[in-house]
Amino acid sequence: MLPLARTPLLAMATLMASSSALADPLSPENTQKLMAQAPWHIQTGGLTNYFFWNEDGSLCVRMHDAAAESCDDEGKWHRSCSEICYELTWWGSAYGQDAACFKVERAEGSPVDFHAKESNGMTLLYFSVPGAQ
Repeated sequence: MLPLARTPLLAMATLMASSSALADPLSPENTQKLMAQAPWHIQTGGLTNYFFWNEDGSLCVRMHDAAAESCDDEGKWHRSCSEICYELTWWGSAYGQDAACFKVERAEGSPVDFHAKESNGMTLLYFSVPGAQ
């Protein structure tokens, strides 16, 4: 049995976890609009990676410098029903993230921060899109 002093903390943590699980994902159309607005800023290991989603289905990842002339990794993306799927050559392969499908949810309380969530509800990526609307 939990000590009485910890019971409110557990209840609050449970409430927070359940409320974040109930966030509505963006529609595939709105996700594609977000993809076209600006590169996604993805923080990994304290560094920023920039995902450029191109209308032709190509994907360019620039590591640490959004203005770099070339891509550090390249791949492709497509829409599959209500999800966005991507495949890269090596970025994220150490973590099983070199290929994935996801839906996007806006982070609570922030107009520019988002979560890419897999169909099992697990967060694949946290990212921001400066100027997102």
